[in-house]
Amino acid sequence: MPTNIAINSSLYKKLQKLATAQKCDLSVCLEKALDEYIETYGNSANKDSAELNTLERAFFLSVAE
Repeated sequence: MPTNIAINSSLYKKLQKLATAQKCDLSVCLEKALDEYIETYGNSANKDSAELNTLERAFFLSVAE
């Protein structure tokens, strides 16, 4: 289902340039970019959370000694 979103003109120009270089439709290019960003952000957030949990466990184990 298509959704309208507002982006600033600078970002729109960058997206147009990328779509032209990739020879793909602007909306397809935007969808790919967002998908990649979301996957990267989600993986980073999960990794950061896992690292934090490991550090917290290490801290509490060291305090308990």
